[in-house]
Amino acid sequence: EYQVVIGNDTTHYIIDDLEPASNYTFYIVAYMPMGASQMSDHVTQNTLEDVPLRPPEISLTSRSPTDILISWLPIPAKYRRGQVVLYRLSFRLSTENSIQVLELPGTTHEYLLEGLKPDSVYLVRITAATRVGLGESSVWTSHRTPKATSVKAPKSPELHLEPLNCTTISVRWQQDVEDTAAIQGYKLYYKEEGQQENGPIFLDTKDLLYTLSGLARI
Repeated sequence: EYQVVIGNDTTHYIIDDLEPASNYTFYIVAYMPMGASQMSDHVTQNTLEDVPLRPPEISLTSRSPTDILISWLPIPAKYRRGQVVLYRLSFRLSTENSIQVLELPGTTHEYLLEGLKPDSVYLVRITAATRVGLGESSVWTSHRTPKATSVKAPKSPELHLEPLNCTTISVRWQQDVEDTAAIQGYKLYYKEEGQQENGPIFLDTKDLLYTLSGLARI
């Protein structure tokens, strides 16, 4: 709780430096030499939204030589600054300047780009938006699609992430039922934004779930 002392000739006061899209409760007490009055009724007010303070961190994988699966975690609440209503994905070939843009609902956390060129480097970035507008775009993240060969290689699993608490994430994946390639196991990699990559964690073919714990708090 924060308290502000106001002179007796003041009938209004501006409180700033509050968090966007947050509920604040206010009350007032009158003071005199004999003591203080009872507190007034509590009044709750919600501050307005702002644009997201930072974009989501994206992960790129390929399930075939012609696609890229883009996935991302929700922005933490203190950086979201409101309800995310839209994600804007931008992508292009590294050898071209033409940018393609897709807009997805704010409830979406992955998207499969299809019809791409094999053995080619693509650049992808994402921007989140609240009702106020778009935040800052992420940096361009590069990914090379696999080579198209006659050898039957397995497709990349479809990856799903679920935060369990502030230091634990459940990682779940599912192999395409139509994929007939012989899978010998899985390698799991992960990293904190801006830090070095961790892994690989070697997993058996029957393992389709792994829990990452002891992660850094936001």
